[in-house]
Amino acid sequence: MNTDDTVSTSSRVRSYPHAGLFIVVTFVWLLFDILTKRLIINGGYALGDVFAGPFLGIIDFRLVHNTGAAWGIFGDSTIALAVISIVICLLIVIFVFTIFRTDPASIHFGFALVVAGGIGNLVDRLSFGYVIDFIETTFIDFPVFNIADIGVTCGFAIVIISIIYYSRHRRCGYVSMISDEKSAERIISKADFEVEHAEALVEKSEEKIEKISTLRDKNQVEDCKEVIGND
Repeated sequence: MNTDDTVSTSSRVRSYPHAGLFIVVTFVWLLFDILTKRLIINGGYALGDVFAGPFLGIIDFRLVHNTGAAWGIFGDSTIALAVISIVICLLIVIFVFTIFRTDPASIHFGFALVVAGGIGNLVDRLSFGYVIDFIETTFIDFPVFNIADIGVTCGFAIVIISIIYYSRHRRCGYVSMISDEKSAERIISKADFEVEHAEALVEKSEEKIEKISTLRDKNQVEDCKEVIGND
């Protein structure tokens, strides 16, 4: 690899510092979602039956086929939801590598979970015509969900919290910057005053030197001593 290639690679890394994190998290969470669903499919469980749990009185596993979106809304809209999922995932990827490319890692982590969840449910819709849900809460009445849904929900939460946090952090940094600017202005003002004072001293010294030179030419020694002795 020559020097130009090295510089080019280094430049790309600086331009997309969290690209690796985004890609790895997206791949790992998507793989996790797909594997859990394949285990359930291969288990031969009956639709609607609880096949595991409850665990700690919190959740159990019950197979559900969801032809809609979250909470079962937009039922039997598989094609429309698939198209929407594709558009949203593409937009997020574009935003991540343009608008958010230099933002903190937590934002990229959150968006990666959202994209992985969107792709996971998209694969279900295109493969089966429905989404495989199996995680059911037993302590509250809540729609059955899956690993992809967890990624989407937690991902959006992480992104929103990160944006709020870092927005406040940047505002604080801006206030600090303003404070630093005021300090700098005071320092500059003091420096300007000292420069003006120094220039006045130089001008006064030049006048004194010129006067001494004139008196010396006239052999007025006593007057020269008087001039030198004055401030």
